[in-house]
Amino acid sequence: MITGTTAGSQIPFNLGVLQGRPLTLMGSGGRSRRSFAAMMHMVHYGGLRGVVGRTFDLADAPKAHEVMAGRDFFGKLVLRVP
Repeated sequence: MITGTTAGSQIPFNLGVLQGRPLTLMGSGGRSRRSFAAMMHMVHYGGLRGVVGRTFDLADAPKAHEVMAGRDFFGKLVLRVP
């Protein structure tokens, strides 16, 4: 499971989901300037790429918000600016 805090940092979570299953819950803190520079080096040279789920024209931003609110997508939603 990968999580972020774009919708807030606190959520209700049933710990029973982790019990009896081969799952691991892990966390990580902030990054150093050195690790950020290493990550950006990888991005620059193609070692990391973002996953684009869907692309919308800027005029379709309300539709992009509907898709985002529905949470039925994988990857990033991108607005194309003319």
